[in-house]
Amino acid sequence: MKLKDITNIIEKWSPLEQAETFDNVGLLVGNKNNIVKKALITIDATEDVIDEAINNKCDLVITFHPIIFSELKQITEKSYVERVVKKALKNNINMLKLTLGLIIFIVSLLILIKLYKKFRS
Repeated sequence: MKLKDITNIIEKWSPLEQAETFDNVGLLVGNKNNIVKKALITIDATEDVIDEAINNKCDLVITFHPIIFSELKQITEKSYVERVVKKALKNNINMLKLTLGLIIFIVSLLILIKLYKKFRS
């Protein structure tokens, strides 16, 4: 599946225009025309997460927190953000940050499922 097909589905649920003004959302690293066969979902994109994505042959990392929050002026590997972005690019890993609204929806749904399972038994 092309990444743009995935982002289109996500953006139908939670349009980027509805994101908080302070939040950096959507495709942060990669190309919408890339093919995605496997994804990894995580809270934060750390170096360990990118290593896990590489080891598991993931083409996409979906995060709750943005790896790039403020202007990225250089990629020198001095900071973990620069190292993560460089490693993701080098390994053709796309990085997508969900909107806060969609994150709240997902977390709420997970809580409801957990409560349902608890009270069902």
